[in-house]
Amino acid sequence: MDDVLRRAPLFAALDDDQAAELRASMSEVTLARGDSLFHEGDPGDRLYVVTEGKVKLHRTSPTAARTCWRCSAPAS
Repeated sequence: MDDVLRRAPLFAALDDDQAAELRASMSEVTLARGDSLFHEGDPGDRLYVVTEGKVKLHRTSPTAARTCWRCSAPAS
């Protein structure tokens, strides 16, 4: 996970101590294809860093239609 922090542009400016502190507060989540990481309306109190695979973000319209809003892959 430390390598991910070094490669992700969002964390590039962190020094070693800051990166270590951030890493200590992180936890790893592994999901199977089709599993939900979070749902629309959940509190936005977490940041997810994708290290493998892809994440599809869906949004439900007022007519209950589900549309793919964005697809994300691991940071490089």
